[in-house]
Amino acid sequence: MVYLLEETMGKQKRSIREFLENPSSFIEDSYNFHDYFCDFKALERKFKNLTSKVKFLVKMDVLDIDNSYVWFKNNKPAWGRQYDTFGISDINTEELLVLFTPNRIQDVYENQCFIDYKQNGFDYEDVFENWTDFKNSLKTDDDLKNLLKKLLIKKYVIEDWAGNSLFTEKEFETYEDGWEFVHENVKEEYEGDGTYDDYYVMGYYIH
Repeated sequence: MVYLLEETMGKQKRSIREFLENPSSFIEDSYNFHDYFCDFKALERKFKNLTSKVKFLVKMDVLDIDNSYVWFKNNKPAWGRQYDTFGISDINTEELLVLFTPNRIQDVYENQCFIDYKQNGFDYEDVFENWTDFKNSLKTDDDLKNLLKKLLIKKYVIEDWAGNSLFTEKEFETYEDGWEFVHENVKEEYEGDGTYDDYYVMGYYIH
């Protein structure tokens, strides 16, 4: 089990969209590795390998590419071989949402793939035979895809000033969608002034 960090390690944060639009801009920043124990020359190869995996997750539509960022880490355990991980974190709070270990060889593990995350206050770790097994599972297993979407993509809800949920059956894909619903379904507090002081659109991950 890899126990999840609450936040990452202080490097500049650029959204996954920015990362994929201009990955070369991360080269001078240690190839987006927040920590590494391997030779610096190995980072370019590792960078390309992990970036291809991020692109796969984007293709599978399980990432919020504007509100999260990705970071890489090369790990050196007390025993066993070095292995690489990449984390998806919230760009505003730095909260680590999911940690991916595509290939770990340690103890009884032989190239296995690990997905670590928090849910309902507990740490969970899903294990796959390898990255290819994870990819195939994500393509065919709706439960896995829906889990990752809940963990990695914010849903927006409407609350009052005290944090009480309003319209409890409603969830929105974007902040703007939430406000559009308020404007269309709630009478303005003061006719004509366009204010909704008692309504808030809040974004949450389903943990």
